[in-house]
Amino acid sequence: MELLNIVCRMHLRQKFLIREIKQRTALSRNMVTRHLAANTIESIFAKPERTSKHDPVAEKLGAWLMIDAWKSRKQRRTLKQLHADFVVLGSERVKRQMAHIKLAPSQAFLLCACPLQTYETLYDAL
Repeated sequence: MELLNIVCRMHLRQKFLIREIKQRTALSRNMVTRHLAANTIESIFAKPERTSKHDPVAEKLGAWLMIDAWKSRKQRRTLKQLHADFVVLGSERVKRQMAHIKLAPSQAFLLCACPLQTYETLYDAL
């Protein structure tokens, strides 16, 4: 679908001829005309705004983590201390399931709190 957008953009915005598009994209002339005749543009799906009960304290928690990131390892708050401070800010106690994913190429971790432990919430976490 990206190629369709590229071909349409080259033809409509940059005013390239079909011959020039064919040379730049290594597509056949018939394929370029077929893409242009389709006259469709790929729709971009926007992620809906999700509200959370933790939104009022999310900025405070983010500030705590940024402050602790600059401190030495022994001066940082432990997870228990962060949790105790967070419980003081959040009024009610809610049990959450954590989705923990490790990305293969970058070895980065991805964490997401989910209300339930189902496949749908796991897919939403991604």
